[in-house]
Amino acid sequence: MGKRRILFFVVFLGFILFLLPGAFAAEGEVDIFSVEGTVGVPYDGYLVSIRPDARPRMFLRTAGVEEVAEDLYLVDSILSARQTFCEDQIIYIEPNYEIRLFSVPNDPLFAGRQWCMRMISAPLLWDMGITGAGVRVAVIDSGITSDHEDLDPARVVAGWNYIDRNRNVQDVTGHGTRVTGIIAASRDNGLGIAGLTDQVTIVPLKIFRGQNSNLNFAIQAIRDAVDVFQVDVINMSFGTRSDSQALRQAVDHAVGQGVIIVAAAGNDGNTALAYPASLPNVVSVGAVDRTGTMSGFSQRNEALTVTAPGEGVVTLGHVGRSSYYVVDGTSFSAPFVAAMAAAAKEIDPGINAEMFIALLRQSAVHPRSVDFDVMYGYGIICFNRFLAYMPEVVWFNDISGHWAQDNILYMAEQGLVNGIGMGSFAPDGRMNRAMLVTLLGRFYQQMGGDVPAQNDDFIDTERDSWYSSYVAWAAEMEIVEGAGDGRFLPYDHATREMTATVLARFAAYIELYTDGDLTVLQPFVDESQVAPWAGEAMAWMVEQGLIVGIEVPDGMALRPAISTSRAELAVLFLRFKNQMALVPSGVAA
Repeated sequence: MGKRRILFFVVFLGFILFLLPGAFAAEGEVDIFSVEGTVGVPYDGYLVSIRPDARPRMFLRTAGVEEVAEDLYLVDSILSARQTFCEDQIIYIEPNYEIRLFSVPNDPLFAGRQWCMRMISAPLLWDMGITGAGVRVAVIDSGITSDHEDLDPARVVAGWNYIDRNRNVQDVTGHGTRVTGIIAASRDNGLGIAGLTDQVTIVPLKIFRGQNSNLNFAIQAIRDAVDVFQVDVINMSFGTRSDSQALRQAVDHAVGQGVIIVAAAGNDGNTALAYPASLPNVVSVGAVDRTGTMSGFSQRNEALTVTAPGEGVVTLGHVGRSSYYVVDGTSFSAPFVAAMAAAAKEIDPGINAEMFIALLRQSAVHPRSVDFDVMYGYGIICFNRFLAYMPEVVWFNDISGHWAQDNILYMAEQGLVNGIGMGSFAPDGRMNRAMLVTLLGRFYQQMGGDVPAQNDDFIDTERDSWYSSYVAWAAEMEIVEGAGDGRFLPYDHATREMTATVLARFAAYIELYTDGDLTVLQPFVDESQVAPWAGEAMAWMVEQGLIVGIEVPDGMALRPAISTSRAELAVLFLRFKNQMALVPSGVAA
């Protein structure tokens, strides 16, 4: 009996040592099982990170233990952690913090006025034909009302519900649908609102059923967004006040794969940091109202990247297929920037988080004319400026059968015209002043001319942008003029008479221009509509056979005040090159 008692005592002592390893830690060592959470932040269980070469010592089917990601487990208690893992297997243990949606609920309202789109110059995006086509955006949120009348169901993939572990991502909270509406509501369909990038593919990953959830779901969703759904952009309009190593690792994994992550800065109206928004390489987005003033609820801290509209934003509702809401919160500022990231990915699929943040820093408009502050970050987003800094991409898949196809291809081969991204040229998109001058400058360089470094003649010419040196050159050579108030207006549309005038001035600069005879304009039915400053240039263009007019019911018209399309400029400039004998003719104009 004595031996049995000794054996029992040894087994009992071993069991105690198994459960309480920290009690016998050497003096000065830290008990890894002693975990303290952030005061005031609720949590549900613990996240345990183990070494890659370690394995749990008990079956994971044990109640209270589940795998979150590779080498990361969720346990319901410290006791479960002690029973499942050896201390030397563990890298860290941290609370599975609660996360919450960053929205300020408002009443449902149908409205057709989207002031925020004008504020951030969204129409330019659409004029350029940029829609987010080919880009996948994960909305990690409360799901989606995929049958909403203003969403294209073909552009919403079957995502995942991390709460119920199934594909039912129906939105019972409404938050995810509101976020998605800002990014991807259908445009030009006669219904509701216009989403910024309505041709993106939305991947709804549901981690919320109400206002609160837990980190383990967010971590799984981030990793799956990259590894399973292969997204390009992630929007996360939620957060927690507690930093988390496991969350950092998931974000780092996504960023390392080239994914751009955008997150809401938070709605407490103070300087506290929120996560994931405050993590490195995550775009933290605050809110402004329709006057461009920082919203009172928006976070103010050093982690803020930019601000975007976040008050009185019209978007989709989840109660019925035809519901619309007016919403407030940084939750609804973040998707404006996520859509901007989708636009960037369409133009340049290789752009990563670091490059995107650099573009935001360059292009955001700060209302206080400073580089950065804790209220606005680097400023309010602006598509006009953002697109000015984006590199252009040169290949086209939207000109097959177009009347200007051969001319466009020839001009592209000569390096004189570029596309707008993802193989698109947008031939019927409107040409702006910056594009027109850039075309001339490139051609002048090919002729052996020198385009000097830019200057600061115009207050609205973006330094170091794709067009700035060409504008400076053209202004110095008196080929172009500004608006008379210190501005060049690079994104104003180039009309036909403006295009003719600039080409004529360029011809004069290279000594190929002679004064035009205004009488040649008389046969055109709208000759009187030509501006006095453009008359001689238009006449010279007609004399040279560069402008032949547009057939209308009562004759031929010049249509001087309508915008020049991208295709029209390619054809017109090719005629100019050929008929001025400046380069060998490649395509019959």
